Parts: sequence; C-alpha cells; structure tokens
Amino acid sequence: MASSLPSVHNEWLNLFSHVSSLLHVPPSHTSELPDLDARTTARLIDHTLLAPAATLDQISTLCVEAREHHFRTVCVRSNHVAQAKKDLLGTDVGVASVVGFPSDDDYPSYTTARKVAEARSAIADGATELDMVLNYDALKEDGQVSENDQTSMYTAIYEDVMAVREAAPKPTLLKVILETSQLTDEDVARACVICCLSGADFVKTSTGFRGHGATLEVVQLMRAVCDVCQSEGLTTGRVQVKASGGIRTIDDVRKMVSVGAERIGASAGVAIISGLNRRNSGIPKALEDRVRGDYHISEANQRLQSTVTESSQPGSPYSPANGQNAV
Repeated sequence: MASSLPSVHNEWLNLFSHVSSLLHVPPSHTSELPDLDARTTARLIDHTLLAPAATLDQISTLCVEAREHHFRTVCVRSNHVAQAKKDLLGTDVGVASVVGFPSDDDYPSYTTARKVAEARSAIADGATELDMVLNYDALKEDGQVSENDQTSMYTAIYEDVMAVREAAPKPTLLKVILETSQLTDEDVARACVICCLSGADFVKTSTGFRGHGATLEVVQLMRAVCDVCQSEGLTTGRVQVKASGGIRTIDDVRKMVSVGAERIGASAGVAIISGLNRRNSGIPKALEDRVRGDYHISEANQRLQSTVTESSQPGSPYSPANGQNAV
C-alpha cells in the first residue's frame, strides 16, 4: 500500500502523472493465442446472470450449469445469493454478488452507505466475491469539490471503494467495475490507480448494462497500469483484471487472456465450453445439435441430413467404421 495517500487534488494529479510516465502499453496483438483446455477455461469464467427479472428457476439452472462445467463462480444480484449458495453447497463453484449495480436502463447514483449495506447482506448470504461498480460519473468530473475546498473527487471515489473493502475484508475477493465504455483511456488509468490504492483484488471492465463491453485495448491498458502500481508499491499484491461484456466464444476468451485478463465474466459460459469441446472433438456442429435436440427448424434438419449422409460414406472421418463417430 502507498506510504502516503494523496490528500488534496493536486497530489492525486501528481500521482496519476507519475504512474502514466512509467506506462508502457505495447500494441495489442492476438497472433499468438494461448492454448486453453476446457477445465482451465471454465475456471476463468464467472458464469453470469444479472437480469433484474431473473427467476429462482433461472438461477437454479445457472447453478446446475456451473456445477457441470466447474466454472469459477456464478455471478448474480444480491437477492439471489442465498439461493445460489444453497444450490452450490459442497461444490468448487463460488458465489459472486454485484454491488451498486444498474437495473435495466436505470443508472441510479448509489450512495456509499447503500453499497456497504449490499456488500454486508451479500456476504451474510454466502457470497465469496463482490463485483462493485465504481463511482465513474464522479471520476469524469475531474476536479475539486469546490474552488475553496482542495478536497478531490478522487478522494471521494477512493473512500467509496475503501468502505466496501472494509465491509468485505479478505478472503472475500473485491472486484471493482470501471464501466470502461463511459471513460477515456486517461480515466481508465486513473480509476485503476485508485482501485489499487483501495485494496481491490481485481479491476473489471464493464457491467454489460451500459455501452459496449471489454476491448482488447482497454484490458491491456488496465493490466499495464496495475503492473506499474504494484512495482511502485501502491498495492498490497497483484491486482488482476476481469474482462466482461460481449465475450461469447472461446476465441474471445483466448484473446482477452492474451492481453492480460485473468478472469472472464460471461453469460455465454456454456456456449464457450461447448464450442471448445466441439472444436477439440471435431464433431460437425449440425450433427452435435441433432444429438442434443437443439435443431428443430426444417432448414437445419435439411443441412443435418446432408451432413449425416456424408459422414456415413466410406472413408469419412466420422464414419462408424473408423471408430470416430462420437455420437
């Protein structure tokens, strides 16, 4: 942790400038993507359902999927934590709860007291991780509280995160959502510095409810800033990066990991793992979908019939004679 926390606005600006001067963010590239097996991929994923109208049956289904695939956590709203904890009892799947999270098109200005209350309630119900939303609107104000008051908005943002951190001490993991689609790169870098000082375990890109989700460029920037903060003694340990929003395929996951993401938030976790397994097995998608009962429309059935006919021909890699027909 930093030996001296900035106390006035200019001190914050000086700290941000110092961190920025040490940044080296190489051009993002995805030419060398990491090889990920199903187990490793699953343990990167927070299997997510945050729809305000989600039902208990939907939460139970989410938990069944998480148990089956061994996802790292399920990520739900605080009112569903108790149900998720019950459904996942005795498994290796944790429960993450959001704090200060938007509902539909409503983006309320959450008070710190409300965030703290949500955090305490979620932990009492069994949450092992919290994903809290940063006060990013205040971050964009970029100024002092008033001309006659040297108190900085950055101090207020820091205190907001610290209050939740104190309400949810380790071993509870605290992830802070920056909502990067609403911020400039400079804002993102400053937010990461504040989160590092506040004792966050992760910085996270997005809620998925406002603007676009994670981009390779912003994940790489977040990773670089957190590395500088660690090297400068502004953290108590490594602060990790969670990419969320718009991640739907195994290649999306691999790209995010290649630029520094160490956790993935996704509602498409099952599709990601299924796609990876299908790629590894070499089963044609139409054939797999027929076996799973997922294709019901006539056009798909016509395509399927063609695939099955071709696969039964001598020499086909999917011919039963070759012992490779996985179905």
